[in-house]
Amino acid sequence: MKIVVWLLGGIVGIVLVAILVLSGMTMRPGANMARAEVEIAASPAEVWPWLTEGEKAKKWVSWLVEVREASPDKQVWVMHDMNNGGERMEIETAVLKSDFPRSMTVSLVVPGGFNGQQVYTLTDVGGGRVKVGMEASFKMDAMLHRLMEPLITPAAEKKMLADLESLKAAVEKSTAASAGAR
Repeated sequence: MKIVVWLLGGIVGIVLVAILVLSGMTMRPGANMARAEVEIAASPAEVWPWLTEGEKAKKWVSWLVEVREASPDKQVWVMHDMNNGGERMEIETAVLKSDFPRSMTVSLVVPGGFNGQQVYTLTDVGGGRVKVGMEASFKMDAMLHRLMEPLITPAAEKKMLADLESLKAAVEKSTAASAGAR
């Protein structure tokens, strides 16, 4: 019986230490912030529609299966969240600020999940190339999600970078096809 008490006490101790470590990590600089960027052989104006048009977004944003237009500046993005067993997730988006073709700030809301903002920046670097940056900041609604932030944020940043690489491939393929058609 004594060994069972010791084992249970050890397990509880390990869980408490893990909770304390994760709680401490949520206070680190850059918590709840994800950033990624990529350089694309295209102009900012050629990239812009890939950020604003739902059908184009579905070609580069992983897990995105549907985009519903709610109004001219609002969309609902339906995703199958592969970090959550493919569970369906609806993200309500709204353009907060737009400076064509340089930047756009979008609010992102998953009721009961998180809310935040994503900023896209397009910087013409010359030579027919643009640097596309994404910076996202989030606030998790559920306590468990806030506690898991040190794991969630790096996964989100990894997905953002992979999505930007897909954007690069899609835009460059499209612009090459357009150039060949001329």
